[in-house]
Amino acid sequence: MTAEPMPYDKLLAILKIFCSVYHHLQPTYVPGFTYAWLELISQRQFLNKMLSTENKTQPGPGWPLYQQLLTDLFRFLYPFLRNAELIIKNETLYKARSAAFWFSSTTSPSSSATTTSLLCV
Repeated sequence: MTAEPMPYDKLLAILKIFCSVYHHLQPTYVPGFTYAWLELISQRQFLNKMLSTENKTQPGPGWPLYQQLLTDLFRFLYPFLRNAELIIKNETLYKARSAAFWFSSTTSPSSSATTTSLLCV
């Protein structure tokens, strides 16, 4: 017996719940959970579902949700980046953030310019 694929609207509703939970567990609020949080938001299957779209020229409906998670990460890293005080733990976190951002931009290049401009404001 094979499992039938989940309808996209139900999948999006589940992803919104995950994003809401991840947003409430962001590193600014729960610093001890930062590495696990980053691992969760950059997990390959989660990213593929968040950034997938039926129309390849437009960003998918998961982009704004994932954008919020990246913004949460940037807000946490901002004090360290502003003062250039990257100790080894934070440098590792910064490299992982860069890798997650790179992956998200290569998954959907059409929306990476928009995302970059929104995150850099």
